[in-house]
Amino acid sequence: MSAATIQIRAGRLDDLDALSKFTRKTFRWGDYIVEAWPHWVESARGELLVAELDGALVGTVHVRYVGAREAWLEGVRVHPAFRHQRIATTLIQDAHRRAKQKRCRVMRLETFSYNRRAQRLFEKLGYRCVVQYARYRARAAQELAPTMRAAKRADAARCWEIWTTAPHGQRAQSLTRAPFGWLWWEFSLPRLREAIRAQRVWLSADARAFMVLGREELHALVLAGTPRGMRELLQGAQGLAKRQKLSRAYWFAPYTARTRALAAQTRFTLDEAGMLIYEYVL
Repeated sequence: MSAATIQIRAGRLDDLDALSKFTRKTFRWGDYIVEAWPHWVESARGELLVAELDGALVGTVHVRYVGAREAWLEGVRVHPAFRHQRIATTLIQDAHRRAKQKRCRVMRLETFSYNRRAQRLFEKLGYRCVVQYARYRARAAQELAPTMRAAKRADAARCWEIWTTAPHGQRAQSLTRAPFGWLWWEFSLPRLREAIRAQRVWLSADARAFMVLGREELHALVLAGTPRGMRELLQGAQGLAKRQKLSRAYWFAPYTARTRALAAQTRFTLDEAGMLIYEYVL
């Protein structure tokens, strides 16, 4: 069957029933896409696409616009009975075309290291893996009372200086997990300032390291500075988790020998590794 017979259109709410029939077992625990679908249909910050063959819904993808020039690809799904017919390729290429029309300069996505089939597809389409991330976790600990302080607006320049002079691996190609959703974006000075205004940035006592927390639970999304300062902040995160009556604190970081050693020094253990961030220049 040729790619020319594949029809691409915008996703609708009434597609959910057909979609749910072939996405129930995407992962061992199911699939998030059914829950996300209504939001994707209504969101003005993205485009939800579906593929049809002879009127049957056989695939989907969602493009999220996370900045003036950045796009994030997610929710790539193809009906198992219709694989190897260029459906995913056609959907992704159409997503590229639409992102270009929005003047995006880059499209990114995340896949796990064990998903070799997806990696082969993305690499064939011109994507390259730019960083591997991991998630670490630690129990909330009351005895590790935070010695750090919340950053103020006047601290933005100092934090940005720390970030821009951090080691290459520590800065992870300047990509960090965003404070919303499951996506990575380019960390920038405006985004740092926004996080400071939202009171999600913490400085070490000597102001030589900083940490940015997410909006959900207690997730450390950005960490940079001296080893001593970063240890203080990770220990402080465990104290903050206890203060907020949470059972755990989490830390998203590039999966490197340096971060593994830092995790071991601060009672963080590996929760999940193999998060591969791919990038395609539009």
